[in-house]
Amino acid sequence: MSDEDTRDRAEIHDLFNRYADAIAGRQWELLDEVFTEDVTSTSQGSPGIEGRTALVSRHRDVIERSGKIHLLGNYTATIDGDVAEASVRVRVYPVSLEGPGHLYHKILGSFRARLIRTGGGWRFRHLSMGRSGKVEWAQV
Repeated sequence: MSDEDTRDRAEIHDLFNRYADAIAGRQWELLDEVFTEDVTSTSQGSPGIEGRTALVSRHRDVIERSGKIHLLGNYTATIDGDVAEASVRVRVYPVSLEGPGHLYHKILGSFRARLIRTGGGWRFRHLSMGRSGKVEWAQV
């Protein structure tokens, strides 16, 4: 593996981490440095999204109704010049903040992404989340 390939992989892995930090910290402006303007996104059970503004708005709407914590691990990246395919397995623990009781659940899944290299570094061009495990609910 070349030094350039190693750097690209580290930058792509860091991009997933910056995405998770922005979401968990509700720092929506940081997502401008993660997504391309024309990003698309798909998620099981939800309609597809086109454009950074719409995607950030969807994230904001969902996250501000819950306290989400993302745990990331097991990164992959296949790089071909200025484009890449990458994924990371995730464990997400959202707690619903609405209603009289708080519901906690665990989601096991993965983020899969198509990325492009820009003048500002790697950016997500498409991001999808799929669930691979059972969703478990519990009262908090």
